[in-house]
Amino acid sequence: MNAMAKLAEQEMARVRASWGDGERPRQYRKRGSAASIFAAIEQASGVHGVASKAILGDDRTAKIAQARQAAMLFAHEDGNSTVQIGEYMGRDPSTVNHGIKAARKRLDDFCAKNIVFKTTRLGGR
Repeated sequence: MNAMAKLAEQEMARVRASWGDGERPRQYRKRGSAASIFAAIEQASGVHGVASKAILGDDRTAKIAQARQAAMLFAHEDGNSTVQIGEYMGRDPSTVNHGIKAARKRLDDFCAKNIVFKTTRLGGR
């Protein structure tokens, strides 16, 4: 794990400890803040069943890469720039941009498949 990832993991541990029961207080979801990036990493970690340490690491397996890309998307939608996300995740901004696009495409494909499936099951066209 690189030095930036270790620093980010320490900061996430500090923020998590202040949450207490695991709920994210609203003040930790400020747009364009380090805490919102950490919250996005935690959210992606929970959704994908991957440790936040792995999301910040260098592993490139599909499951971890998809969780990392989801964290990038969540953080970007919270108002963080690709530069900010890249700094906290130890990635280049162009890598973050690619991750955001890949996560959006996966999400769009998933939604499109489910909409087609549900409309055909309900007797739609």
